[in-house]
Amino acid sequence: MKKIIILTGVNPYKGSGAVVLDLHKSFIMSGCQSHIISNTFSYKVDENIIFLKSFFQSQFVRVKNRILSFFDSKKDAKYSMIDLDLSTRKLSYRKVVDKFPFKPDYIIYLFEHNFLTEEDLYHIGEITKAPIYHYMADLGPMTGGCHYFWDCEGYINKCGNCPGIYSNKENDITHHNLMFRKKYVDKTNIFAIAGSSWQHKKLLQSYVYKDKPKHKILAPIDENLFTSIDKLSARKSLGLPINKNIIYSGSVLLTKKRKGFREFVKSLNYLYEKNSTAFNDTIHVVYSGNIPKDFINDIPFSNTILPYIDYKELVMVYNAIDIFACSSLQEAGPTMINQSMMCGTPVVSFRMGVALDLIDEGVTGYLADILDIKAFAKGIQSYFLLSEKDKDKMSINCKNLALSRSSLSSCSKNFIELFKNYTL
Repeated sequence: MKKIIILTGVNPYKGSGAVVLDLHKSFIMSGCQSHIISNTFSYKVDENIIFLKSFFQSQFVRVKNRILSFFDSKKDAKYSMIDLDLSTRKLSYRKVVDKFPFKPDYIIYLFEHNFLTEEDLYHIGEITKAPIYHYMADLGPMTGGCHYFWDCEGYINKCGNCPGIYSNKENDITHHNLMFRKKYVDKTNIFAIAGSSWQHKKLLQSYVYKDKPKHKILAPIDENLFTSIDKLSARKSLGLPINKNIIYSGSVLLTKKRKGFREFVKSLNYLYEKNSTAFNDTIHVVYSGNIPKDFINDIPFSNTILPYIDYKELVMVYNAIDIFACSSLQEAGPTMINQSMMCGTPVVSFRMGVALDLIDEGVTGYLADILDIKAFAKGIQSYFLLSEKDKDKMSINCKNLALSRSSLSSCSKNFIELFKNYTL
């Protein structure tokens, strides 16, 4: 039986941390012994999950992060310059290792939020003699500070002169961070894993990981949770119109440039302008997240704003809608694409992230070049012009593709194959 430790800086019961929990589930289902160690706090009790922080420590971190957010004016928000100074991460790797319930055969690290540095990973690898698999939730592990670098190629060329902090110095903090990462990655038995082809392409150019094995494994989605249910029941449950064609988009970070919500609104307006009143009257837009009022006023179709959607409640949303509109411009995932398709709901997206792995044009959804709002709108329109028979076929295609590439079993199978290759 393979023994696996999953190290993470997020709570597996909240938000994006669901990926951590699903990864853990996938290993358990495949017969492995898996344990999560999270640098957060939770009231939930699970013998297979260790939370390193107390309630008071977690509250201190929350307050600290709010204070630090006041200094973000010195950064360009689009680059997501989070946790910039690696020297402030003070957690002892020895304290982490002391929490290990067994000697692991493999260690997986994902969501590094204010948690372990590459130096810590090096020492943990030396103590346990276990290979480390860095499963990258975004682009941060490749860079000197940003989590999304847009057109900047600093991650290829040792960073410095960082546009994210308006720097014109070669030896700025991002350069020092990158060289710090590189120093310890070179000494560590570590594998880099991307969650999408889009991310993997960038990983291949990474200066930090240029001498390390690189792989791609799509984020796992619990197919027992994200499954198809009756659309009529789902719409009634959410209070959505029964006889409308429903488009859904949402995120807790809608105001972030990389989420592309302004582009989504523009594409809706283009769709509205190019179609008849009869067509437009059939469309209803559903969105969730922190929606600015000026965005709401610019939506040309009838619409519904949903309150905060819990992870498990998303299943109902995906089944109530007709198509999920993912307007992200920079994203390693998002897993919402995987989730939507697991429920059999097609997706229209810009060409980024996991959309390139899961959207087969006209088969499971539609793709548009980045910022091409006309093509994005055309994708939405193309779906609604399909016959009911073709829509049903596309739904089946989505489900089948998601099961084959992003289910719990497919994820653990891919990891175990990696483990075997290492053993050989």
